[in-house]
Amino acid sequence: EYTDPKTFAEKDRIIQFPYVPPANEKSEEELARAEERRQEQARRLKEQAARLRHQKLKDLENNLEFYMEIKTSKSSMKKAEFIAKLKENRISDEAELDEIIQKTEKSVQRARNKLLGIEELNEAERKEKKKQIASKSLHETRQRQREAKELARRQQEEEKRMEEQRRQTDFEGWLNELKQNYQNQLDKVKNLKRKKEQLSDRRSHASQLRMKSIANLASDTPQQKRRRRGQDGNCQDTFGMDDNDWAIYKEIVKYETKLLQYDSTFLPEHTFDAKNSVKNSLIFMFTRGVTPPFDPENFAQMHQLHVNVERVRVPEALFQPSILGLDQAGIVETIGEIISRFEDVDARKKTIRSVFVTGGHTQTPGLSKRLEISLRSILPAGSPLQIIHAKDPVLDAWHGAALWARSSEFQNYSVTVEEYNECGGEYIKEHRFGNVYYKT
Repeated sequence: EYTDPKTFAEKDRIIQFPYVPPANEKSEEELARAEERRQEQARRLKEQAARLRHQKLKDLENNLEFYMEIKTSKSSMKKAEFIAKLKENRISDEAELDEIIQKTEKSVQRARNKLLGIEELNEAERKEKKKQIASKSLHETRQRQREAKELARRQQEEEKRMEEQRRQTDFEGWLNELKQNYQNQLDKVKNLKRKKEQLSDRRSHASQLRMKSIANLASDTPQQKRRRRGQDGNCQDTFGMDDNDWAIYKEIVKYETKLLQYDSTFLPEHTFDAKNSVKNSLIFMFTRGVTPPFDPENFAQMHQLHVNVERVRVPEALFQPSILGLDQAGIVETIGEIISRFEDVDARKKTIRSVFVTGGHTQTPGLSKRLEISLRSILPAGSPLQIIHAKDPVLDAWHGAALWARSSEFQNYSVTVEEYNECGGEYIKEHRFGNVYYKT
């Protein structure tokens, strides 16, 4: 019944904890400090960029000086020595050296101009040249794309026309086919999830095939055994490597849109996203409730505790104290132990005829019925079990204690101050309403 949102809303209890709402508006001082921090950060970034430009210019100048030294050393070296020096610096010939020097000089000039704030020379001409170089290829590419889009548009329009004609002539058949196609796409997604789960399980057949394939790849002597077609595909999860793999979700959305439009039995909560949404899971419902809808931006809801399924555990602690971490016997085991100590059968029957239930917690709905069923499971068949309810479960125990406190018997069993100081707080006197003390 907790899975039904309507029933769950009736059983859910919301505990609101105190909180301090965040301040939406900042003071002028905070805004001024934020602006100052922003300006300081911008200044540091500018200084860092300037240092990087200086360092880059210095590196380019050092490289240019190094290449010029190689160029000037040609006059003092033999041809073989000069070629060897070029090879040592990974330069094939003198022409490549001249090209490197020319490019480095241009880079140094651009870096100096940028450092001094001088714009690049002939920037418009350089851009125009790039445009002319790319103009032809860009035009051809756009033309091919335009033709491909036009072809795809025509095919799509033809498919829509045929589908609309089929829908008008045979609506039931068209709708059944649409549902079948939608279910096929959902089955594909389920198979992918199942395959992923199998690969994560070492004992599954798919995981063993995958490990065998990995072992064969790592082996120094590759296997000569021929494999059947499609065998490797069963042990490798390659979903997502091809962009077309993600088209399955687009197909699902397309079918859902048509079903929502033409099928009255298909509701928004039946869609793939709705079923797999975290907000529709039981864990989310137990944690955030159903009413009001959870809003992550609502500061009050972020300080709420929803108590629902935990409410069942409160009275259950009487029967299973272990759920609270207590190493104690439950109420049914305790009653069964008490009854088993009666050797007289008549006394035992008399006891089970008067199982008295009192206390505020006994007003929990279904508690007495649960107690009766649990006791009958440990008693012999046909036992005269009778559960008696107190007239005032909340104050009944207090009234009984008050009545006994006003009697003369109470004075004989009460602990005086002297006895308390002498024997301690654990000392009690035996009476007919208390537990019997057994020496151990």
